[in-house]
Amino acid sequence: MKNIQHKLLSFTKICFVILAVSLCGSLKAQPLLIENFTGTQFNNSIVLNFTLVKGNTCTDTEIQRSTDGINFIVINTIAGICGSTQENISYSITDNSPVANSYNYYRINLRSLGFSDIIKVRYIDFSASNALVIYNSQQQLSTLFYKNSSAKKIEFEILNQHGMVIYSGTSNTSEWNVSTSAWPRGLYFIKFMNGDVAITRKLMVF
Repeated sequence: MKNIQHKLLSFTKICFVILAVSLCGSLKAQPLLIENFTGTQFNNSIVLNFTLVKGNTCTDTEIQRSTDGINFIVINTIAGICGSTQENISYSITDNSPVANSYNYYRINLRSLGFSDIIKVRYIDFSASNALVIYNSQQQLSTLFYKNSSAKKIEFEILNQHGMVIYSGTSNTSEWNVSTSAWPRGLYFIKFMNGDVAITRKLMVF
């Protein structure tokens, strides 16, 4: 009886292995549809670039935007046939109305081919001022922004409400982060200095 049970168990294991190999062998990797899907802020817009890999075509392709990465709206459509069976085709789409001072999420609806991966691009509106401060209370982080398209050296100081400098630094970029986790709650002032030009912004830490 034990021998029969052992043979049945062995037979079951062999069948399971054969089934698993069969199933694994039938699974194919998802074909690459899109390459180089990127988004970049340019003045008051976001420019999206992507390449549809050869061999893939679709009709009336939609470019979609979201503010939370979940709920999307259509912001542009490539009418007619998109892509080619013979060569890679690159596209450049401009979003002229991104959500200001926030992350914008983008994806491409390729219809029968499905959706692309989602990318996120932060858009900062410098139309009202060259300097901006965004505070994230959950991460205890302040992000400083300064319109610096020419990559100049920008100095900044952070002062408490008593006028004491508690932090200072320099940067030649347009964005940098400062941790506020060790700061007492209260009002602070961020002073940006670009040569003889100085701009001060308020920051409330809570």
